[in-house]
Amino acid sequence: MDLGRLTLVGLLLASATLSGSARADDAEEVVDPVILEQAWQGAKTMFYDPQYRGVNWDAMLERYRQRAEDAVTQRELHDVVTEMLGELKASHTELIG
Repeated sequence: MDLGRLTLVGLLLASATLSGSARADDAEEVVDPVILEQAWQGAKTMFYDPQYRGVNWDAMLERYRQRAEDAVTQRELHDVVTEMLGELKASHTELIG
């Protein structure tokens, strides 16, 4: 494991299953904003720089929380999490999933 690399894998794999006679294409995406907190916590505990490259990492959670809660698709949530991680300006920090 490369300790300088934070990879959050498979966090956005949630999906909804509708019961009854619903068709598969009628299924709605499940968007769980807790994924933002999981990504934030992962960076907080695993990021190589304890000073977070000068970023107030605690403030980043609050800054992006509402946007994560407002996301209506997994793609939107992924973009919010990716933008938050981008605040660290570390090319080796990414969200995969």
